[in-house]
Amino acid sequence: MATAPSLSTNPPQEAGILIGRIAFRHDVSRVDTAKLVITARPQMKDWNVETTVGEAGAGFAASLPAGDYSFEEWGIFGPQGHTGGNDPFLADRRTSLPGWFSVSAGSVSCLGEMFPIALGQENRRTTLAFDLSACESLVRDVRNQVPAVASWPVREALSASIKPSNSSSATADPAAAGDTELLVSAWLGRSFVRNRPGMADYVATAIELPESMHARLKGTKARICVSSVGSVYHATVLSQSDASLATTVEQALRTIPFQPLKIESRARRFCFVDTVMARSSLPNIRR
Repeated sequence: MATAPSLSTNPPQEAGILIGRIAFRHDVSRVDTAKLVITARPQMKDWNVETTVGEAGAGFAASLPAGDYSFEEWGIFGPQGHTGGNDPFLADRRTSLPGWFSVSAGSVSCLGEMFPIALGQENRRTTLAFDLSACESLVRDVRNQVPAVASWPVREALSASIKPSNSSSATADPAAAGDTELLVSAWLGRSFVRNRPGMADYVATAIELPESMHARLKGTKARICVSSVGSVYHATVLSQSDASLATTVEQALRTIPFQPLKIESRARRFCFVDTVMARSSLPNIRR
């Protein structure tokens, strides 16, 4: 495993800079170290990204070859134990979001603030949710640290397809209260569907449609945004073999009830990209 070079005063233009921060929960008394390992795709080369532990979290700023990457392992270590580990929930190869990301040459690529989210009632496993609104302050910090990159363009490392887009199916979230959207994996998004035990273990988000439309759903992917009270306030079809079904699919997605996603007892809005299938098709295609 190689260690990603720390930022120098004159980083090479053929490389890019990756920045972000793993956030700490307020009830964690002390964090001693943090770990982040990413994998270059398709070379399958692992890179250890060094982090700097501060009050707000474990920040990182590393120079990396341009290309696509995925998360391999992350962790937070302190007197109260260890959070994190190998995170298969981020490496969703069907959507490539948000666990797969890219670094561009001669630019600063930002992953934002990454919040650990406990999975299941026993809270024994965790994954990450991403807040890209933190990029503004993270970019400012790295430009102060390395003035040579002040002129470098800034881009979000995560795919543009998970950003908000104009759609007739988008409505204002009355419970937003200024909160920014968190970006989560399809697996994590599905796990918050209300009254459907085990939905996270399936390979798609399920909707109710007449049987005559089931075959026409093949290849459908959508961006789904859930409010802080658990209602879908934004649904947009991103790709579909039958474009005439887009409005019908978006309307069906908006009827799905979710449980709120909470970080430190505070409900947050979240978005994810997932394959969409008819609910009656799901029992035979579990992971």
